[in-house]
Amino acid sequence: MRKLSIFIFALLGFHATFAQKVIQADIQSLLNARIVTTLSNNKLVLWTESLDAGESGMATQSAVLSNGDKTSIALPDDGVFSANELHPKVMLNFSNAKPIGFQARRSIGVDSFIIVTPKKKYEKVFLFCMSGNGQSNLSFQLIYSDKTIETCERYVPDWFFDLKPTDTNLCVLAKNMGKWDNTNKLMEADHHYIHGVILQPNPVKKLVNIYVKKKKKAVMTLWGVTLQTK
Repeated sequence: MRKLSIFIFALLGFHATFAQKVIQADIQSLLNARIVTTLSNNKLVLWTESLDAGESGMATQSAVLSNGDKTSIALPDDGVFSANELHPKVMLNFSNAKPIGFQARRSIGVDSFIIVTPKKKYEKVFLFCMSGNGQSNLSFQLIYSDKTIETCERYVPDWFFDLKPTDTNLCVLAKNMGKWDNTNKLMEADHHYIHGVILQPNPVKKLVNIYVKKKKKAVMTLWGVTLQTK
């Protein structure tokens, strides 16, 4: 019994340590669009800004089920994605429990913004995005507490496509989902993805800000930012 208790304590301690290594960045001040239809108090709250030029958006699983659609893949009701071999636990900015408010940053054409990060050393930073009407090309400045800056370039694939074997610094958060119009009617049943753009900061420096610049092409939505500490 004593050995079992020690094992359980060690196991719980391991999970607590792992949980401390993941931070969901606060990007509430950057959000400007409602892109997911939710079901709150048994009532649909429809998306109001399209993810592309085709007047389409996403929906939670409960919202989809309320239309009698039992087969289409939709988003989790609470906006939470469990950790796997590709990414840590992720909490996005939509939920059935949030009947009002913005859920993502929508960038049409050229856009720029700053993600403020808790001043820590990070192994990886994940930006979860969709890109409509083609891929979105991004440039980043990683700004550290010692005032130094590192730069890098990334892109977000069009949300209709899975990753190619040659894609690097990318992962898939949600795959093969349907898309819905602003009456919650299914438009297409599959082939829609949320991609994760992966940054790898200098592991010996404390990151404080990430300056993001999106180039002109495509419509991009930033859904959330998850940070993995050393």
